[in-house]
Amino acid sequence: MTEPRRDPTDPGPDAPRITIVDDDRDVREVLEELLCADGHTVTVAEDGAAALQVFDPEAFDLVFTDLGMPGISGWQVARQVKRAAPDLPVVVITGWGAQLDPEQIAESGVDEVLSKPFQWLAVLDIMKKLAGSRGIPRTAL
Repeated sequence: MTEPRRDPTDPGPDAPRITIVDDDRDVREVLEELLCADGHTVTVAEDGAAALQVFDPEAFDLVFTDLGMPGISGWQVARQVKRAAPDLPVVVITGWGAQLDPEQIAESGVDEVLSKPFQWLAVLDIMKKLAGSRGIPRTAL
């Protein structure tokens, strides 16, 4: 896991804190850059094991996790996050969006699904839907 990065404009201590878990470096970097530029504090992990090893339910307001990763899958990340913090929103990122079983989504505690390739507006829409559920200020979105 990397150290949290903040937009150079320094949005302050109330900035939404987001973690990104994805084994695809390009996806991690693009999402991190977009979220940092939008004023969020972002921490990244290259896989589920790295994310869960240092996971602190009080340190984040939202988790984005890739679904298909070697070792610990996004389903497992979502379940572990929800066990530790049931109100912490979890968004899975996947190329299989339309093929996902709604029952499995609900059982894993996943709040939203972000289909690849994603558009920045889709990320913003999800963030707006989840605003307020864990202290994500609507004004930050």
